[in-house]
Amino acid sequence: MVVGGLAAVAVLATTAAFTLPGGGDETSPTAARAGFTAQAPQAAAAPSAGSSRGTDAVSRSAAAARAALESAPLTQSAAGGATSAPALAVEASMFVVEAGELRTGPGPSFDADGEVAEGAKIDTTGATDGDWSEVLSDDKPRWVLTSALSADEPGLSSAACPDGSGVESGLRPSTVAVHRAVCEQFPQVTSYGGMRSDGMHGQGQALDIMISGSTGDEIADWVRANASELGVTEVIWQQRIWTTQRSSEGWRGMSDRGSATANHMDHVHVTTG
Repeated sequence: MVVGGLAAVAVLATTAAFTLPGGGDETSPTAARAGFTAQAPQAAAAPSAGSSRGTDAVSRSAAAARAALESAPLTQSAAGGATSAPALAVEASMFVVEAGELRTGPGPSFDADGEVAEGAKIDTTGATDGDWSEVLSDDKPRWVLTSALSADEPGLSSAACPDGSGVESGLRPSTVAVHRAVCEQFPQVTSYGGMRSDGMHGQGQALDIMISGSTGDEIADWVRANASELGVTEVIWQQRIWTTQRSSEGWRGMSDRGSATANHMDHVHVTTG
């Protein structure tokens, strides 16, 4: 017995089938995964001259079917056991080599739904559409530019920074590695803070990356994504803290320390092990 919604899903999945210019039927990956079989109609009426449907109508139909499957309710088997909608299979895990937005469909006309940071690792389903590849974000299908993905892990620079490495004096090797990797990846940053008398800075285990705004967001996310390779144990940014020890909790709020600098609004603080 169907608890509800399956009929609507079947209709949407059926709309994902279309007739190729050569005459063959093609069923969307979503419909195939869900166990639906959709046949193209024997004859299709030509769109009217005033039709607003563009060349992406097929992609949008497939995306609609997929969205319906995502929100499909649980069904009940004849034996009374509840079963969930089928999960998408992971074909491979890829590295993000260029930060960008996640889209709900294969193209810039689809809604943005989050971002992926450079250096992050993400699961892919193997489905592609033009310049776009399907990935899984929080177990939901989303799309990114194929050019932003690579099977090879991006390397981190260990070369001395072009603007000099004076800030590295007294820093531990892991902190020096963070400085060099960040200055290579984000050349727009021109100011850093290294050794001083307080806290982890006094032990050479902390670096302040002086930046604000969206670039600070990118740097904080990039450092977190590469924390293991860089030996990072803690990132503080915009009155929030993230640690490798409690990484599953994500960003955690911090108490107000009274100023923009004390609250890390104008710099990303990185601590190394």
